[in-house]
Amino acid sequence: MIIIFFLQLLVGLHCSNNNNAKSILKRWAVDSNSSLNIEGRSNLNTFYCEVTKYLEPDTLAYVNNETTRQFVFTNSCLSVDINDFDCHQRMITSDFRKTLKADQNRFLKIHFISLDAFDVRNHNQVVKGKVEILLAGQIKCTTIDFQINTTPTGLIQMNGSKNMLFSEFNVAPPSKLAGFIKIKEEIKVNFQLLFKPVA
Repeated sequence: MIIIFFLQLLVGLHCSNNNNAKSILKRWAVDSNSSLNIEGRSNLNTFYCEVTKYLEPDTLAYVNNETTRQFVFTNSCLSVDINDFDCHQRMITSDFRKTLKADQNRFLKIHFISLDAFDVRNHNQVVKGKVEILLAGQIKCTTIDFQINTTPTGLIQMNGSKNMLFSEFNVAPPSKLAGFIKIKEEIKVNFQLLFKPVA
């Protein structure tokens, strides 16, 4: 537990943005209809693990840095319970959770660092977001291309995907039946995020 706490304290130090922001603090509340899924392949077929409902009451806080034209986030994290992932096959779901060490590190955490500024009135904008992913006790700094839209109800919709490797988080792909079924190293993480601007 002490190690995990220390790792969480480190999140935000990597990939940090030192530019001074010049705007007031704004917030987005995470909508419960946000979802996240992971696509993977085995030597036999494909598999698909998903969390279809986002139940954590998280809020992202940011300032608009007009100099760098970025939204710069502070202490802004999405938390996904690994035990909520469903791979639609009992054995794969169980192995997937064990591989990600759900018993030791229950949550997948996505810390937002910065995001290219955008205008909510324009649809289908593509912006780069800098994030840190904390998974299985390991931190990975990466960038994700998000497509931005505004829903008819005024929610900000951010869709993006990222190809990653199990080894980036120091875990081995799961296998079943004495290694007969082998999961490939590369996975694709898909984000479908919805945010409600709040005061």
